[in-house]
This record gives sequence, C-alpha cells and structure tokens, in this order.
Amino acid sequence: MNDFEKITPTCSNVYLIDQNFCVGNSLNTINYNFSSINFSISSLEQYNQDWYQLYTIFTTYSSKWIKTATNIQTFSAKWIDTSTTVQNLSSRWSKPIVLYHTQMQNLSTWYSLTTSARCEYAKNFINTILDSKKYSPDQIVDVVIYLNQNLPFSFYFGRKYNETCIPNGGGISLKCEKSGLPVHGCNRSSGKGKNYYHYCFNAYEQCGKTRSGQSASASCVGTGGRLLSVGIDRKAEDKNVARTDLIRFKNINMTWTPL
Repeated sequence: MNDFEKITPTCSNVYLIDQNFCVGNSLNTINYNFSSINFSISSLEQYNQDWYQLYTIFTTYSSKWIKTATNIQTFSAKWIDTSTTVQNLSSRWSKPIVLYHTQMQNLSTWYSLTTSARCEYAKNFINTILDSKKYSPDQIVDVVIYLNQNLPFSFYFGRKYNETCIPNGGGISLKCEKSGLPVHGCNRSSGKGKNYYHYCFNAYEQCGKTRSGQSASASCVGTGGRLLSVGIDRKAEDKNVARTDLIRFKNINMTWTPL
C-alpha cells in the first residue's frame, strides 16, 4: 500500500488496494477506508444540519429582507439628505458650554486692552481646559470674565465728653440733736442736830447752762476738669464686581475662534 498526497487538504485520504495483495493482507486498509468514509459522512451530516437551519431562516424571512432592501433602495436618497442635515446642524442643536474665568480682572485695565488681546486672553484659558480636537465642529463656548473696580472711601468717628471732676452725691449733711444735761456730782448738807442730813446733787443744775441742737453740711469741690475727645479718621478701598464680559468662541477647523 502506497501513501498519496491529498489534492484537496480538507478531504480524507482513501487508500487504494493493490490487486496483487491477498485479501487477508488488505483488511487494515479496508477498515481505515471505511472509518475515513464514515467520518466524512458524519461531518457532512453536521454541515447539512447547519445549512438546513440557515436555509429555514432564509425562507422564513426572505420576504421581509427583500422588502427592507426595497425600502433602502427607495428611501436611501432621503436618508442621505437627512444625515447631511444632521451633520450640518448638529453643532447648533448641542448646548453652548459656559466657562467662568477663575481670576477677576480690573475694569479699567481690562478695557484698556485691545479686542484681540482680550480674545487671546480668553482663548488661552479655554485651551487649558477644553481640547478643541475632542469637540464637534461649530461647538460654541462662552467665556465669562468678572471685572472688578476699587472704590475709595473714608471713615470718621468722633465723640467729645466734658469731665468736670465733680464727685457724685452732692456732699454730706450732719445734724446734732439737743444733748442732755451733763452730770457733775456735788456734796451738800442741810440742817442741824437731828435735822442735819447730807446729800449729793448735780452741780450743773445750778448753772445757767443752755443746750441746743446744731446741723452742718460739707461737699467736695472738683478741680482739674477737662474736655475728653475720642475720634478716628481712616481711609480705605472696597473691591467689588462691577461688570461681566462675555466672549464667545466657535470650534472652526479644530481651533477655538472668537466670534
């Protein structure tokens, strides 16, 4: 038995039996050929099932596919026009992007710049945040810049107070009530013999001493009065947002272009 090369690589080999071989010597070749043919038939049956399923699907939906193909051929021109319209107007349908500049500008300094200088300043700000190559053509971006101004103002506060240095309360009053008669004992005797007796009496009772009440008042006199003045005079500046400036850009040829 001689081996031979395949003409088609996907096909199985079938070996020819030499007519000079004995039947007993060709049994292995016959078994191999039957096995190879059986395997090929099994594979063909599997492919047959797959193709049959595909055929069934085609026969089921072919009418719809033909109708769809007819619709595509009929309406393709209108769909192309619609696609062109969407492509041309899509940037207008998208909402503009609004960016607020992170740094305020002085009002007088800002308007002293030329228009091109202000646009270049805003464009540099956009480029640090939005890459124009990543956005659709004709995309609109609005840059809002806050402008401030310094307003000078002065503040004055003043108060005066006349300090007379007079103590509070108005002074003090003293009053002495009429005092009692003083007492100064004095011995005295009277009579003679059996009628003699000794006794003690207040000597002040024999005097022409008078008693009366008295009152007096006293107050402190203030000196060294002075006028006290308290005041402050200060100048300062107030920074406030005076205006906003909006610069609009459009993505033209992948570049943010001021409008």
